Amino acid sequence: KIGANISQAAAPHWYTMNFIIVKDKSANAFSVPGGNVYVTDTLLRDVENEEELANVLGHETGHLVLGHVMDRIHKAQTANIIGTILSIFIRNQTTASVVSLLGNYAFLNFSRAQEYQADHEGVILANRANYNPWGMVWFFQKLEKLYGDAGFEQYVQDHPATNDRVTRIEQFFNSDPSQFGKWQNTKTVTSGLSQSSSDNTLVLH
Repeated sequence: KIGANISQAAAPHWYTMNFIIVKDKSANAFSVPGGNVYVTDTLLRDVENEEELANVLGHETGHLVLGHVMDRIHKAQTANIIGTILSIFIRNQTTASVVSLLGNYAFLNFSRAQEYQADHEGVILANRANYNPWGMVWFFQKLEKLYGDAGFEQYVQDHPATNDRVTRIEQFFNSDPSQFGKWQNTKTVTSGLSQSSSDNTLVLH
């Protein structure tokens, strides 16, 4: 549901957005060619409300709409690597063979600047989908308490410090009160996501 709302906020886009749960011990999220966004079940358990998840999905969708994913592919070392990655993700998008490559995501080494851009795009998309963009700040702060200064993407070449990212997001909010001024830095729900009794098949990692 949240993914569909973020996808609609990011429209128009030429690809169909798919949001896929991956069973893994790390709190992680990532986006890949063709509009797929993967989120680990651990991250889903860590978020305290829908706003936090919406901002995570907004961030990953931001990487797609800003062209960051394709940029990293274009900078991959060899055509063989590119061909292998694209063939797997496009033709076989939801099998375990997809996530078996995640440990070798050299091509997804987003730069620090791209992470800042995706943070900003993420809160824009969350706001557009009527989710509190402060959820991005809340989740960064939660992750820092749980795991240290790791963020929710483990494939970043030069990962920005969490405190720096939070500061930049807050400055972004202050710079555009017409867009973000209606939101408050106050959580109304901290009990986590509601559990679904359907569509609970996980891609095993």
